[in-house]
Amino acid sequence: MHSNRTNCPSFIIKTYAAFPFAQLSLLLRRGKMMFSKLSADVQELVSSRVTTILFVSVLSYHALLAVYRLSPLHPLHKFPGPKLAAASYFYEIWFDLIKGGQYTFEIKRLHDIYGPIIRINPGELHCNDPDFADEVYASGNRKRDKSELYVSHLTGANQVSSFATTNHDLHRLRRDPLRKKFSIAQVSKLETEVHALVQRLGDKILASRAVFDVQDAMSCLSSDAASLQVFGEPFGFVEQQQGFQPNLKRASYAIFTTYFVFRWIPPLKWLFGYGGRWFAPFLPEEVAQFQHLNDVEFPRRFQQAKAEHEAGISKQRQTVFDVLLESDLPEQEKKDKRITGEVVAILLAGTETTSWALTVLTFYILMDRKVLDKLTEELARVVESPSRLPKWSALEQLPYLNAVVHEGLRLSYGVVQRIPRVPTQEDLLYHGSWTPLQSNSAPTQVSYTIPKGYAVSMSNNMTHHNESVFPDSHRFLPERWLREDGSRSKNLERYLMSFNRGSRICLGMHLAYCEIYLTLSMLVLRVFPHLQLHETTIDDVRPTSDSFIPFPRKGSKGVRAVMRESI
Repeated sequence: MHSNRTNCPSFIIKTYAAFPFAQLSLLLRRGKMMFSKLSADVQELVSSRVTTILFVSVLSYHALLAVYRLSPLHPLHKFPGPKLAAASYFYEIWFDLIKGGQYTFEIKRLHDIYGPIIRINPGELHCNDPDFADEVYASGNRKRDKSELYVSHLTGANQVSSFATTNHDLHRLRRDPLRKKFSIAQVSKLETEVHALVQRLGDKILASRAVFDVQDAMSCLSSDAASLQVFGEPFGFVEQQQGFQPNLKRASYAIFTTYFVFRWIPPLKWLFGYGGRWFAPFLPEEVAQFQHLNDVEFPRRFQQAKAEHEAGISKQRQTVFDVLLESDLPEQEKKDKRITGEVVAILLAGTETTSWALTVLTFYILMDRKVLDKLTEELARVVESPSRLPKWSALEQLPYLNAVVHEGLRLSYGVVQRIPRVPTQEDLLYHGSWTPLQSNSAPTQVSYTIPKGYAVSMSNNMTHHNESVFPDSHRFLPERWLREDGSRSKNLERYLMSFNRGSRICLGMHLAYCEIYLTLSMLVLRVFPHLQLHETTIDDVRPTSDSFIPFPRKGSKGVRAVMRESI
C-alpha cells in the first residue's frame, strides 16, 4: 500500500518545500501592523474631527445664545447691567465660585451704576427698591414660582422639600399641612419647654469659666427648640454636660459652604447626594455628621413615626412626621424621602439663622452699655423673677425690647443670598427713581415692565442697608424703631425682610420670635451683667461673603465671650 505522498506530483512537493513561508508570515505581520497603524491614524483623525466639530458646535451654540440674549429679541434686553452678565452666567460664576460668594456685593455696586432694576444674569433681574418688595413677594392668589437656579444647589431629600419646590401650586399643597403646626397657637404650647431650655442655657453660661463661642451656645438652644417643634423632643445639646459642642452649627455651615460649588458644578452635587454614605469616611467630620443625620438618623425617626401611625398609637404631641402622615396630602407626597427632606429643610432653616440673630444681638448689647441699661430698666418693670419670664407675647409688647430685637434682626439679615421669584401670570410694573452715585443731579424717574416668566430678586442686606429707609444703616440704633415718645413705631417693619415676605414667608418665624424674646430677656437679666466680649470686633459680625447665610471675614474666630469673674 502506497502513502498519499508518493501519489502527489513531484513538482508540488518541490514547490511546497521551496515556498518562503517565513518571509510571507513576516510580510503579513508587517501588513497587519501597517493596517493597524493606518486604522489608528484614521480613528485618531476621525476622533479629532469629531472633537473639533463638537467643540465648534458648542462654542457656536453659546455664541449664538449670547447674541440672542443681548439682542432686542430677548425680553430682558432693555434692562441695564453689564453685557457680560446678560450674555452668560460666567460673570456670576466668577464672583461667586471663583472669588467666593462675592456676587451679592458686586450686585450692590452695579445698582449704584445702573439704577434700581438691573439684569444680573441672562434670565434674572435684581431690584434694589424696598418699596417694590410686595410686588416681588406677592401673597394671596398672585402666583410666584421660585427660581430653579435658587434651589439648584440642594441635594438628596432636600430636593423634594417645600423649600426646594419651585412651582407655586405644588409649594402651597406641600406647605398647607404645616401651617397650623407652626402657628402662634402651636408655638405657644411649646413655650414652657422653650423657657426651660432658655433658663438651662443661662445656667450653663453662668457656670462657665472659659472663653466660649457665643454662636455655639445659641446654636445649642435653637437646634433644641427646632427639634422640640419637629420631633416633639430636643436633641439634648443644651443639656450636654460640658460646653456647647457638639451642635448643628458646624454641620450646617459645612453644608452652606458648598452652596456655590454644588450650584455651578452639578456632578459634585450628585456625587454627594447619591454617594455621600459611601464617601462619609473621607468627608470632613462636620459634613459626615450632616450626612449621617440626613441619610440615617432622620429616616430612622420617620420609620418609627410611620410604624406608630400605622399601629394607631396616639400621641400627646404631634411631630412634623405625624402632621404630614395624617394630612390629606396625596400618597406620593408622604413617601420617606419627601417627608425626610421636609424635616431637614426645616431644621437647616430654623437653627443657624436664629442662633446668628441672637449672636449679633449679644455682640451689640455688650458693646453698648446704654442699650443694656435701657433693656434692664424696661424688663425690671414687668419681670418679677428672671427665672420666671412672662410669655413671649407679652415681652414683644415692650417697646424698647421690641426695637432691639428688630434692630438685631435687621443686622443679622436672615440670609444674604438674593431671593428670586418668578411671576407666572402677570407682568410687573415698576415706577421709581434713583440718583446715580456721587451725583448732585435731581433723581431720575424710571419705569419698567418686568415680563412674566422671568426671575426678579431682592437681597435682604441691600434692603436693610438702604440709607433712605435706614439712615446710618450700619449703626446699631434701636431708637429708629421707636417714636419720639418712646412708644413702638411700625413704620419700618414692612422693610424688615429677615423672614422674607408673601406666600413663602418663613414657616418658623413665630418659633424664632419666641426663642429670641425669651432668650434675650433671660440674658439681659441674668447673664449680660457678668459677661464681656473676648477678642471680638465689629468685623466678626459683618458679612464679607455670601454662602446663603452671612459669613464674616476669613479667619474670624466668631463672637467670643467670657464671664468677668473668670478674668
